[in-house]
Amino acid sequence: RYTLRDKIHIVGKVGQLRKLAKEGTVVMVPTHFSNLDSILIGWIIHSLGLPAFIYGAGLNLFNIKIFAYFMNSLGAYKVDRRKKNVPYLETLKFYSMLAVQKGAHSIFFPGGTRSRSGKLEKQLKLGLLSSTIEAQRNLYLETPPGEPVRKIFIVPVTLNYHFVLEAPDLIDDYLSSKGQDRYLPEQDKYGSWQLLQFLFKFFTKGSNISVSIGPGLDIIGNEVDESGNSLDAHGRIIDTRDYFVSNGTVNIDKQREDEYTRMLSQKIVSEYHRINRVFASHLVAFVAFELWQKKHPNLDLFGLLRLPEEDQDLNYEDFRAACKRVRKQIYKLKAENKIYHATHLKGKIDLVIRHGLDNVGIFHLKRPLLLDRDGNIITKDFSTLYYYHNRLVGYDLEKFV
Repeated sequence: RYTLRDKIHIVGKVGQLRKLAKEGTVVMVPTHFSNLDSILIGWIIHSLGLPAFIYGAGLNLFNIKIFAYFMNSLGAYKVDRRKKNVPYLETLKFYSMLAVQKGAHSIFFPGGTRSRSGKLEKQLKLGLLSSTIEAQRNLYLETPPGEPVRKIFIVPVTLNYHFVLEAPDLIDDYLSSKGQDRYLPEQDKYGSWQLLQFLFKFFTKGSNISVSIGPGLDIIGNEVDESGNSLDAHGRIIDTRDYFVSNGTVNIDKQREDEYTRMLSQKIVSEYHRINRVFASHLVAFVAFELWQKKHPNLDLFGLLRLPEEDQDLNYEDFRAACKRVRKQIYKLKAENKIYHATHLKGKIDLVIRHGLDNVGIFHLKRPLLLDRDGNIITKDFSTLYYYHNRLVGYDLEKFV
């Protein structure tokens, strides 16, 4: 337990999260990069002393013994994502809505599935998010005016890793879909023993993991204070009951609630990018891939991924200078409260680069980035490098490379 506390850094609005869990019902909405996210979130909930949460987990996780053990212990219920029929999907949504309405703290992965590209989610699945709005509306409908109503709080969470076990398979799926317009089914190619070994290394190796907890939001996307009061853009307390009132009474208006769902979705995506924590591994992967793109401006993405081995090297000094420029811009964005970065991103740039190279894709058979004997930057896996590069897409950092 001491080792885990030492390696996993929980940052952000931790105190507020604890208080909101007592004031109302919390729905955590984390980013989703790995099958290990569920286990990590479960440990975080336990570590912070929060009440139990429930959440849906794909059937594929229960097929792997080591994962099944954790899933069954963490309050997960099974979801079969292969089923697309309306009765099944509506039942899942109704179960989720009713659980939140009855006061069960919940976890949704609003991206719907693991990020295949490695990018932070920009498009969220609105079905589960809309269930939180329905639950809050029902609570107002059931409660006479003037009486206190239990509020539902949405808490965005960004998970930050140096490496993702499934990265090579995920990016293959993404590129196959994008490049050839054909679907490759999700496959878990890891046996229980390999996963057990990886889990041990994952939670005990020197590489840091950080969990960034965002500010609590109400179901419209307004930030809330530590007592759970909703605040408008000027910091004034507002009553979310008013959002569901027309002609003086609380009523059901699907079109209005669909708009609220979109507003909440946009706010969550914005928070994901704002509380994202940049690691040295993200920095070096981003800079290296962008430099290769600049060296070969006439190649599209798929042409770049097929670069011959003799062109797969970068001069270290050029790489170092670009890393400094991008890091300086990350500092500026942090000062503007648009992103965060790990403490190890500070200090001498050569040490930061070394830390990044040592950790990026550390357990992959083919390392996405490393130094050759001449001290130049090379890659053994362009596709996986592209996956790790994508973590910093969306901040306009490309022009500083």
